[in-house]
Amino acid sequence: MPHAVRTSDSHPLQINYLTSRYFSGRIGMTFCPGKKQPYAMTGAWNRDLEQDLEQDLKAIVDSGASTLITLMEPAELDELGVADMGTRAEGVGLAWYLLPIPDGEAPGEPFHTQWKASGKKVRRALRDGESVVIHCKGGLGRTGTLAAQLLIEQGDTAENAMAEVRAVRPGAIETMDQENYLRWYLLTIKV
Repeated sequence: MPHAVRTSDSHPLQINYLTSRYFSGRIGMTFCPGKKQPYAMTGAWNRDLEQDLEQDLKAIVDSGASTLITLMEPAELDELGVADMGTRAEGVGLAWYLLPIPDGEAPGEPFHTQWKASGKKVRRALRDGESVVIHCKGGLGRTGTLAAQLLIEQGDTAENAMAEVRAVRPGAIETMDQENYLRWYLLTIKV
């Protein structure tokens, strides 16, 4: 039996926030704001770009966030009807970072190259008490991986970071590659 089509009115954006002893800010995790995805595993999402993306971005700002991190590739943003996410996010006052990671994968060298600069700004925002929202398509795999990485960068163990993220966002960090990446990252971290 098909699910009813979901919009921002019927299914408002849910942001799961993680707090940590390592910084005074919060890490928010969610699915792609404004997405249109007629055949999603969770049912059809038919969000209107003008109404729903604006409403979702407003929900992010209203939750106290100052920064939005998008972990999707440009083709995915286009596929979900939110290719102008960055312009829209910046238009409501969010700092926006596009740090693409292929769906289902762990961060690779292109991500790390960009993270050297953007990661410093994100960590500073968290230390300064700001909230940062991370999203990918479904808000679990890539999103949870980066949230755990931020904890590891502050001194947490990989196992504890994964457990903390999953306690707030069940199902996060979806693949063994993502888990192994976090264990590897702990051993190679240089921030």
